[in-house]
Amino acid sequence: LSIFVAVFMTFFFLLTLFYSSGFMRGKKGLVRYYLYLMLTFGASLGVVFAAHLVLFMACWGFLGILLYLLIGFGEKERTPATAKKALIIIGGTDALMLLGVAFVWHLTGSFQMEKVPIALNSQLAVLAYLCFAAGAFAKAGAMPFHTWIPDTAEDAPTPVTAFLPASLDKLL
Repeated sequence: LSIFVAVFMTFFFLLTLFYSSGFMRGKKGLVRYYLYLMLTFGASLGVVFAAHLVLFMACWGFLGILLYLLIGFGEKERTPATAKKALIIIGGTDALMLLGVAFVWHLTGSFQMEKVPIALNSQLAVLAYLCFAAGAFAKAGAMPFHTWIPDTAEDAPTPVTAFLPASLDKLL
């Protein structure tokens, strides 16, 4: 499954690079933009291939920061507020996901993903699942954590909107 997701992530990344070449022509911060885009792709691969929950969370959190930075390339007056809103929602749910990781460690004593098959037979296991679900739903822009998506679609550069919330975050 990881390889399948990575193939599609690579496809979307290459499409975004191609589309960005025309969109970003003549704009400020071109090198920074492409650096952030490549770091986003690298962190996404880190999430997909992580076999350790600490590495997974590091890459997952880094994606939230990169989302904030990429939204900031928008040229509208509301863009800084939109980037902050996305960072607050994504960062808050990332904190919940980190709490879920702590619950998993408490239940299993391990951060290795292959050693954490947890049955949802206790309240703590269900709570850990809900924490992970909240983080995934927020990153994907699913209900009820979706409020950052419309603002991002309006204020962020079009390639950023196409790459992150529309494709990459759904794959993750």
